[in-house]
Amino acid sequence: SSGINAEYGVGRKRKKKTAAGGGKKRKTDGVIDYLDQTSVHPECYELADQIIREAGLDKKDIGTESFIQKIKMVDIGQYPSLSCQIISSLSQPINYDYRSQFSQPLLRSSATSEVRVGMVM
Repeated sequence: SSGINAEYGVGRKRKKKTAAGGGKKRKTDGVIDYLDQTSVHPECYELADQIIREAGLDKKDIGTESFIQKIKMVDIGQYPSLSCQIISSLSQPINYDYRSQFSQPLLRSSATSEVRVGMVM
């Protein structure tokens, strides 16, 4: 294909990026940031780096038992309110999925084929 359709990916399937999978990874000079394995938002990486550094920790240890124990002891009073969420994210095992604590919805596979305009779900 050529032209505008090829340029914008119109007319073909595009890879879906999901919260659990692939949309968030950022590469910098071929190196993936260790924070990409956490639920810390990329816009908060600078603050997360500061918290980790000031706690005397190393990003390479994210997800280890000793890292988790030490990061939970950080005094959040000296950081902005967002730091509580960052520390909570850093206190989880690597690739922790926040959604795992909730029960999954029960849906019949045919449910979408039965949905009609005007139906109340």
